[in-house]
Amino acid sequence: MPNRGSWNGRWSGEKNLYCVVRNFSDGKKAREKTDKILASKSYYYSWSDGWGASVEVKQVTGQESRQYKKQSKGFCGYDWMIDSIICHGEIYASHEEIPVLTKPASPPSSGQEATSTGREKKGEVFV
Repeated sequence: MPNRGSWNGRWSGEKNLYCVVRNFSDGKKAREKTDKILASKSYYYSWSDGWGASVEVKQVTGQESRQYKKQSKGFCGYDWMIDSIICHGEIYASHEEIPVLTKPASPPSSGQEATSTGREKKGEVFV
């Protein structure tokens, strides 16, 4: 989405759904992490050329997850933003300096990424 004038003030893909679903376990640590991620309903990243991206997050059921996955046009190679939100609580590009945490966070293992099982899961996060 443009932060400054595009020819019509809009992004040509804004009518499409671009989303990723990630699943977190129901353990206490995972619940704390998802609560922290969900506390901020959106995350923003701004490029130096005037464009920006807003990533919205919300918890969804298994049924909603399947619907979003069907309708989504993917995430256009910007999955790194989601990984950054999970690891750092903010969006940082690979060239940016990331503040040192007292206890480093780690991204979910591949076993934690969403694969629809047909059951509703409390920990699914729509991004």
